[in-house]
Amino acid sequence: IENYRRAAWLQENVDGLALRYLLQRRSIREADQIYRQATRPLLWAARYFRPLEREEHLVFVDATGGRVFAYRHVLDENAPGASLSLEQARALAERALAQGGFKLADFELQDSQAEKRKAREDYTFVWQAKPGDSRNVGDEHYRATVEIAGDQVVNLSRSFKLPEDWEREWTATRLPGVILTGIAVLLFAGLVGGAILLFVIQVRSGKVPWRASAKAGVFLALLMLLLELNRLAVIESAYQTSIPLSTYHVIIALGSFVGPLLGGLFGWLLIGFVTSLYPEAWRVFRGGSPRAWRRDAALAIALSVAAAAALARLEALVASRFHAYAPVRIGLVPSGLDAFWPGPGFFLHALLYGAVAAAAAAVLIRLVRLGLHYHAWWLWAGGLLLLVTLGPARAHSLPEFLLGWGLGLLTVTVAVGIVLAFFRNNILAYVGAAFCLQVAEPLVSLFSQPLSFFRWNGAVLALLVPAVLAWLLLAVRERPAHH
Repeated sequence: IENYRRAAWLQENVDGLALRYLLQRRSIREADQIYRQATRPLLWAARYFRPLEREEHLVFVDATGGRVFAYRHVLDENAPGASLSLEQARALAERALAQGGFKLADFELQDSQAEKRKAREDYTFVWQAKPGDSRNVGDEHYRATVEIAGDQVVNLSRSFKLPEDWEREWTATRLPGVILTGIAVLLFAGLVGGAILLFVIQVRSGKVPWRASAKAGVFLALLMLLLELNRLAVIESAYQTSIPLSTYHVIIALGSFVGPLLGGLFGWLLIGFVTSLYPEAWRVFRGGSPRAWRRDAALAIALSVAAAAALARLEALVASRFHAYAPVRIGLVPSGLDAFWPGPGFFLHALLYGAVAAAAAAVLIRLVRLGLHYHAWWLWAGGLLLLVTLGPARAHSLPEFLLGWGLGLLTVTVAVGIVLAFFRNNILAYVGAAFCLQVAEPLVSLFSQPLSFFRWNGAVLALLVPAVLAWLLLAVRERPAHH
């Protein structure tokens, strides 16, 4: 182990297609119990490797219990090894199954394959749970697969074997889905085209504050750079050992530099564009927001967070009642929990998202206002396209589409209602709400983790969030105007 490099990351071990099959035939609670009995949904993956060598070791640890759940040994195809007989290999595989916690009496051998390598014999054995096993649902069967290379057990995996006809039907591309995807692309292209046209008009009018917005672009680039540095803990998880490690590090370094550079350039253009449309937005950055803005923004932020929580709860209730048709959402933990410092990482991401999302919302609102002012046909056409695309493009039945469409329509209706009633032209409210909505879930997730490291990161995040809100809503007096 001392001669190996190491990388560790969180990995969601959930087959969405298998979960969909279970939910069509069992309740959410029953499907969850079956899945947790069959496997572990969330794992820490630890990789041990040496540059320019094919051989590596992968250890999978249950993120909840902290115990080793699975192990995989990757060997070169030409690596030397023993050539066992079929009976010897099967006996070795059965011992591995027993050591992995399986009861052989509950399984029957479904398939065995031998593969002759250059300097060894490899085997693959597939066991299937016997009829009546609680992990078998309908025509789906629970399986355990053991792979042997020479005289070594190199992998023991668990899976659900789905009915081929059902799997083919659910993975097939459908014409309605293609049409819905095309409509969504058309709608997005129209919005981007309208934003670009409006941007050109603002540039030609000389209203874009290039120098002032450049500072905002630099700030966004620094946020992105810090986020990239915080993710260095997991960069070697994707390293291909066929290339030198130094080459891979150079590629990563270039990406870590170019990405924030391009992001900062985009932020410069976006902030300059938005502040040319709404010059009063600079008050948010300079801490001179009017008292009325701060008061109304506090109410709007609290209401938007409460509405998001209520919508999430309602969606969970609907999914529990109509689990056979509800969209399958996995998302066990927020992305970024395996960074060096997850708490500050979530904070930086929320700052970045708050600025960009509020700016994008400002552009969208200006386009809508222009359409209403000129009674433009494209506004109503875009609204109709939006209504159509609220349903899931990959729906396989009318009830599934209508359920997803109804939830999407409810979300859009609530969001538009809150904007019209409380946000209006309060730029501070958009920035604060976008920021808070991004930190709410990570805060809950960090404090719910069993390890103290994550709870301490949650405490750091819980201290940083009020500091930002205080700066936005409380700290600064209105500056007197200069005559």
